[in-house]
Amino acid sequence: MAALLAAAEQPADEDSLNGSAAVVPANGSVPVDPTSGDDPDEPMPVNEPPGYDILVRLLGDITVDGGAAQLRPKATAVVAYLALNRSVSTERLEEACWYGSDSTSRRKRLRDVLTEARSAIGSQHIPANTNGSYTAGPRLRTDTELFDWHVDAAAAAASAEAVLHYRAALDLVSGIPFSYPGGAGQSFGWIDLEHLATTWEYRIANIARACAEMYLDAGEPGPAIGVLRSVVHALPLDSAVAEALMRAHLANGDRAGLELAYKEHAAALAAADLGDPNDSIEELRADSL
Repeated sequence: MAALLAAAEQPADEDSLNGSAAVVPANGSVPVDPTSGDDPDEPMPVNEPPGYDILVRLLGDITVDGGAAQLRPKATAVVAYLALNRSVSTERLEEACWYGSDSTSRRKRLRDVLTEARSAIGSQHIPANTNGSYTAGPRLRTDTELFDWHVDAAAAAASAEAVLHYRAALDLVSGIPFSYPGGAGQSFGWIDLEHLATTWEYRIANIARACAEMYLDAGEPGPAIGVLRSVVHALPLDSAVAEALMRAHLANGDRAGLELAYKEHAAALAAADLGDPNDSIEELRADSL
């Protein structure tokens, strides 16, 4: 399991691996008292997740939560790219969110989109351009940051607390990572160019498997099944997750559950025209008969 945890950079639930450890709320929101004199630009304490007023959700359909109005796809792409990278040059932002377009009118279009974004989420979250770059405000954050925080916290915690952090990280996954609307490819071309969807699919899958393994090591296949089931909807084509779910059902003495997991994975592969389940999945199914 150590190798899997290292590859995943680690995963978190329930009463069975209990202990007295408390977990931070999964939304990671840590309000700032305006009378406290705290500088919001100061680094957050290592035992607290990043606080936010505006959260860009990337681990599913890409949305910007917390603003006064819903953003259109172009503005969503600009805010997401800025929040993810924290500081980007004007040219890089234009190239990312107007991927493949004529560069002659990008500057005016960027100004118009930033006006829309600031009106919706607040100008403090997208300060004025300085030295040719835009910087995300300290309270504009992404769910990937919260995910990473929980994973890092799990790596430093005992098993009872670590499993809670792993589950909190996985609870942030709402669908296929970095999904954007059809027809908005020019705005979100940076996702494909930087292989962000596949990178995060792999990361989520590894963490889900590592989290499930912790439960199985503790002799608790039920919660392991719950962890893997929560991820299968987002990663239906991932063979490693499907196989781990089948093994968890096997450990639970649930042959019907194993068969259902197999059939769901096989159907997802067929729908994507990706052939049959791999050999190790077929062998696991055959051995369970």
